[in-house]
Amino acid sequence: MDDQSKDIRQPGVAAPSEEAQRLADKRRIVRDLSESSGDRESPLKRGFFPAATVSMVVFYIITVSLVVTAVFALLGIWGYLPEGVTEKVLSSSGVIVLASLAFLYVNQQFGE
Repeated sequence: MDDQSKDIRQPGVAAPSEEAQRLADKRRIVRDLSESSGDRESPLKRGFFPAATVSMVVFYIITVSLVVTAVFALLGIWGYLPEGVTEKVLSSSGVIVLASLAFLYVNQQFGE
């Protein structure tokens, strides 16, 4: 008796049919694919740079710009700054904030 013809199943357990075996293989493949694709972000959320990182950096830039603008505006209102400095700080902060938001938007568009 050769090794290939031996039945090594446990007593009372029927061998799976070919159809059942194919179905189990398909389920395993789908499960493996879904588990491996769960690690990656969808293209809409990704962007050219990781969207979460860009959003965090833009948030910090805008927050710092608002704080700096508020401090310089108060100093300008109370007369501790020379003429024209307050306007330059306000406009510079506005440009930085708009540029950060534009970069965030462009990064998200590259992800689509």
